[in-house]
Amino acid sequence: MLDRHVPDEIAKLLNQRHLLTADGQPFDAKIVRVIAKLHGLPSRYDRLRATGLLTISEMARTLRISDCIVWRWRKKGILRGQPYGARKFLYEPPVSVKQINQRQCEVQYEA
Repeated sequence: MLDRHVPDEIAKLLNQRHLLTADGQPFDAKIVRVIAKLHGLPSRYDRLRATGLLTISEMARTLRISDCIVWRWRKKGILRGQPYGARKFLYEPPVSVKQINQRQCEVQYEA
């Protein structure tokens, strides 16, 4: 689950299955993080970084644009990002500027 979901989503999935913690409580994101840490499991952030995804600042530097533009382009679908927390994303490095330009055109025509 840690490979595909943020802690909030994992807690919701476990609660939908009517699973409870050892204390008989429903799961929340904090409990999911604590359990993963106790078992020595890497965080979602660490797992995504290990695959080569970039932080917003790294992506901005790579493309020579601002962090705000990176965020906006992800929301429009021009850049692809994977969530690792609430409103926190890591970004797939673009293959080329041509790829970004192509995605910008696709997004404009979809609107």
